[in-house]
Amino acid sequence: MFLPYEGREYAHIFISSTFRDMQKERDEMYRQLVPMLSKEAFENGDTIAIRDLRWGVNTSDEKSEEEANQKVLSVCLDEIDECRPYMIILLGYRYGFCPGKELIARAVKERNALAGTEARADRFALKDENISITEMEIRYGAFWKRSGSASPRILVYIRDIDSGEGLEIPKVFLQENEEYWARQQKLI
Repeated sequence: MFLPYEGREYAHIFISSTFRDMQKERDEMYRQLVPMLSKEAFENGDTIAIRDLRWGVNTSDEKSEEEANQKVLSVCLDEIDECRPYMIILLGYRYGFCPGKELIARAVKERNALAGTEARADRFALKDENISITEMEIRYGAFWKRSGSASPRILVYIRDIDSGEGLEIPKVFLQENEEYWARQQKLI
């Protein structure tokens, strides 16, 4: 079932989603899914640990917003690496925060330098670096497979709200603009 990798005691699982609109789903995941996965792992002699960044990354030492965002990207990618090959993705109707093309490009370059893959065919690359942190997490954790590493083991949950019964969809669940809506739809 779950196997700890690279000498770790636990099988770590990274949780990826937008934050603002997925609080309830993350809470429910901890109430329902995590106990089920923990039980199944325990029955197979394994232990899981969940990595959830929704409570944030400490950026109080950073001098600028750009440095703070760079630290968030770096910590996020570090956490995904710690959890490979396991990931849970929660998708709704929001695309997520876009820190800017330059910061994403810098994070990708830094990640390849850390992995020693800058000049290799298996380096992490993006066709479009003007993406949200959530999309970067998904592309990095779910779609990029390092040479010699285990294939990703991913659970994906997609919110589907049927507003046909007169229910109003909360604004926090909706996208701020059409461009982000189109990008988010490509993720699904």
